[in-house]
Parts: sequence; C-alpha cells; structure tokens
Amino acid sequence: MSACLVCGSPGFTPVFRGSDRLYHTTAKQFSVVRCGQCGLLRLDPQPPPEELGDYYPNNYWFAPDQSAASRMEEAYRRLVLRDHVQFVSQALRSSTARGPLLDIGCGGGLFLGMTMFHVMEHLYDPRAYLRAARELLAPDGRLVVQVPNAASWQARVLGPAWNGADVPRHLYDFRDRDLVKILEAAGFEVLRRKYFSLRDNPAGLASSLAPSLDPMARRVRRVSESGRARLAKDLAYFALVVASLPFAAAEAAFNAGSTVMIEARPR
Repeated sequence: MSACLVCGSPGFTPVFRGSDRLYHTTAKQFSVVRCGQCGLLRLDPQPPPEELGDYYPNNYWFAPDQSAASRMEEAYRRLVLRDHVQFVSQALRSSTARGPLLDIGCGGGLFLGMTMFHVMEHLYDPRAYLRAARELLAPDGRLVVQVPNAASWQARVLGPAWNGADVPRHLYDFRDRDLVKILEAAGFEVLRRKYFSLRDNPAGLASSLAPSLDPMARRVRRVSESGRARLAKDLAYFALVVASLPFAAAEAAFNAGSTVMIEARPR
C-alpha cells in the first residue's frame, strides 16, 4: 500500500476493480482506491515497471499508415486538435519567455511542438516530472498539462466504464483540484483551466460506451476485419462521437468536462 501522492495519507477506500477494456492486453483485475483524506483516486497496488510495460501494446500510440481510411483519420485528428493548439498558442503569447518548445509524451507525433498532454496519469511520481519541468522552464515560461478529469460528469456516471480511468495504464485518476495541488507544490502558479477538448471529450464518451468500436484500439489490437466492416465500424463510432457532443459540451460548461487542460508558470 502506497501513501497518497497529494496528501501523504496511507488510508484508502476501495472503489472498483477493472481490467484493460480498450486494448485487451491482460485479463488481470486491478483495484482503484480513493484516498481516505483528500479523495485522490489511484491504482493500488501499482504494477512494477517490469510488468507495466506489458500493458502498453508495441504500436501504442497508434500512428496512421498510408491507407485512405488512415488519411481521413489523420485529417480528423488535425481538425479536432485545433482547440489544443489555440490553448497553447495563447499561453505562448502571454509569456515573455522565448526558447524551444518540448513535447513530453508525443504519442503519434501529431501534436509535436506542444507539451505534456496526457502524460501525468501514466507516471509513478508525477511530482518529480513537474519539478524537472520547473527547473527547465525560463522564468516566465509556460507549462501546459492535460489529464482526464476524475471529477467529470462522465467519470461520476460511468464509474468503472469511464474511458479516462484506462486501467491499468493510468496509475492516477486526477480531479482538477488534485492536479492544481501538485502543480502548486512543485512551484507553479496556475493561470488558466479549460474543461473541453473537441478531440478527447466526445470521443472519450463514445469509447466508454462502445470500446469495441474505438478505431485506434482496433488498429492497435490488429483486429481482423474487412474493408467494409472497418468502414461500418468507423462510421458507427463517428456517429456516436457526434451524438456525445451535447453532453460533453454541457459538462464542460459546468467545469466538469472529462478532461482538464491547465496553463501554469513558475512562481
């Protein structure tokens, strides 16, 4: 049993048990627990490093090939990443610092040049990475972080089926206030929060409701399917994403979106 990352308390309450719903890398069950003092959710026990690697497929994160379907998926991702780009661009404009941009955890490389999107929840000690980022940043530099938001409506309604939990790869399920606390403890001042992501929030709900339709997971798992079946599943998934948009927009309007994006600067 490990102490809480945020408050140091050793006490916890079991919340649910789950396995890998998305990539099917294992049938093993894992426990998610809640800190008895501050409420942070975490995997406990956390898999050791030599085991954790087994839960990441060799082709994780999915990178598109040269097929027509993949080119369409790439175009869609570029479209829905625009609000990410706008958020980071505003952070850069508000900073007096000038220098290189670093992307930590670049996935398929599509967002290369922007930094720390969906990384924190995968780390054994996110605080060490934040301290390192604090040392690397210029005095008025900017850190932009995005994580799934365990205080979202999606997390509350769906529970173990919430895609943002991503057992067993996500070692922590941060609420927005948890992330703010560890950022401040690492010497950052939080400047701005954003609770809606056109790329992540509607698609996250669609993948929670129908993980077998998730296009990236199907490619990563190398599901055998005809071109017609692949197209039909992709269209069904896209329709589900579109249908999820109103709910995703509503929860974000109440600062309860399924992701939270934060801009911070060194204090």
